[in-house]
Amino acid sequence: MKVLVRFVGVAPSDPEATILDIERRVGHALDRLADRIREVGVSLSDVNGPKGGIDQQCVLTITPRYAGEPVVARALERTRVDAVSKSLKRARRQLQDGIERVERSRVTAGT
Repeated sequence: MKVLVRFVGVAPSDPEATILDIERRVGHALDRLADRIREVGVSLSDVNGPKGGIDQQCVLTITPRYAGEPVVARALERTRVDAVSKSLKRARRQLQDGIERVERSRVTAGT
C-alpha cells in the first residue's frame, strides 16, 4: 500500500516528521485492509488560513488494488491530527462496507 501525502497552502513546520506520522497513522488504521489497497492519497489544507478555527481539512482517497471505485473521505477539524483521524475512520468504514457488498454479491451470484 503506497501512501502519498500532499500539503495544499501552508506546509507544516517539519514536513518530514508530519509525513512519517501520517504514514504511520494510515498504516495502523488500514492494516487489516492493506492487501486490498493500491494507494492512499492524503491531501491536507488549511481552508481558513491564519484566521484559525475549525479549518484543518483532510481529504483521503483510497484506490482499491483490484476493482471498485476509489473511496473518498473528508474531514474538517480544529487540528490536522484530528482531521486525519476522522477521515481515516470514515474511509475505513466505507472501504469495509464496499468490500462486504462485493463479497455478498459474489455469494449471491454463485448460488
